[in-house]
Amino acid sequence: MIRYKLLVLPVLCLMIFMQSCVHGDLEECPPMVSYAVAFKYTNHTGTTDRFYDDVKKINLYVFDENNLIYTTTTELSPYDTNFNIPLDIPMGNYHIIAWGNVLDDQPFSVTPAEFVKGETTLGEARFILERIAGNLSQSELEKLFYGEIEAEIPLYVSRIDTMSLINDTKRVRVVLHWDHTGEVRETEDVIDYDEVQVSMKGSNAVYNFRNNFVETNNVTYKPYYFDYTGGILATGPERPGEMTVYYYSDAFTEVTNTCVYDFTILRMMTGSPVTLTIERKKKAVSDPYGLVTVDIIESFIHYFNENGFSTSDRQNLFDKHDYYRVDFYFNYDKLAGTYVTGGIKVLDWTVIKQPGTPGAD
Repeated sequence: MIRYKLLVLPVLCLMIFMQSCVHGDLEECPPMVSYAVAFKYTNHTGTTDRFYDDVKKINLYVFDENNLIYTTTTELSPYDTNFNIPLDIPMGNYHIIAWGNVLDDQPFSVTPAEFVKGETTLGEARFILERIAGNLSQSELEKLFYGEIEAEIPLYVSRIDTMSLINDTKRVRVVLHWDHTGEVRETEDVIDYDEVQVSMKGSNAVYNFRNNFVETNNVTYKPYYFDYTGGILATGPERPGEMTVYYYSDAFTEVTNTCVYDFTILRMMTGSPVTLTIERKKKAVSDPYGLVTVDIIESFIHYFNENGFSTSDRQNLFDKHDYYRVDFYFNYDKLAGTYVTGGIKVLDWTVIKQPGTPGAD
């Protein structure tokens, strides 16, 4: 009996100590678990893990049932093989969030500006795209990554959980084809590349820490790159270090001009429209075709459907695809004396090859 009592006493002391650490100041407690988070980026159209190639920085946020309790930032790219982030946290249930590539030279901000441990809640945390005057964004954004796991960590655990990341940044290329057949150049309603402006508008500039968009004033995306010379279309790659993209040669004829506008926008989500607008800078009063507006979310869903992709998980399709292209064809209408939309085509950049090149149809 005496031996039993002597055994129970230290166990009770340990339990009291553990209780004070869980509910008290974490920084005063010694590590009671051996727990770490590793990462992978396989949610794309390829077959490899691209985490080590694409992710340059990781911001990690740990929330308990109520509040933020732990943050850490790791910027070690290129990472060592089997890279992981150890977390010195006690036993408990946690919601762990990662944002990748929130780089200092990128227009991103996480608010509140100063997260307060023990006060900032998961519901209050926001990820925001910084914008200039007029709610405008026209930056070429680095790939932004998001990941989350819910972890139940028992006492004395020794474990590494792997978090799967998704790319929250999408590149959209808008290509305008102008067919000048029959055009009278003296007509004031003639449209040329320098008379047109292209923009996108959506509510996808603010996300909560569950990676769902937060209703806010729509942000207007302007192209970060514009080309009308044909060089980007004919030769590729468009910029050193980026993927090579070829275009069909039938875009180049004596009577056709082709213009390219490159955008990067934040995560596209089903049920959250992103509107593409093409308009003339100075619209003629007699021109009823001076404005074209298309919901590209619906256009891309149509593209998925037409190309045999499963409709059961459309959001996952949006998250997996990084590159999109939308072609507009404008034909000159002699009777109307202006241009009309002759057709719209949506393609994934990765399947576009110029005839005669490897992989072309």
